[in-house]
Amino acid sequence: ELFRTTEQERRLAAAGVAVDPADTRGEVEDVLARVLERATLTRPDVPPTGTVGGRGGRQGVHSEKLEHALVVMQSLARRHPGASW
Repeated sequence: ELFRTTEQERRLAAAGVAVDPADTRGEVEDVLARVLERATLTRPDVPPTGTVGGRGGRQGVHSEKLEHALVVMQSLARRHPGASW
């Protein structure tokens, strides 16, 4: 989803104001591969997720899995007010 380009991003890229996220995929993949290799880690083979009806979190559409994650994160913050991570 990170590399899917929205219509607004296409217009901004065409106007020279921003970079199309799809155009950055190769560079990001290369850097990630070098970092994982140096860390002696293997990249997991995980299928893409996070879209609901072809739309994803960047458009404000989330699956029910996000709700659980937010509950867990919020409960931790509530148990430790003022903590910083």
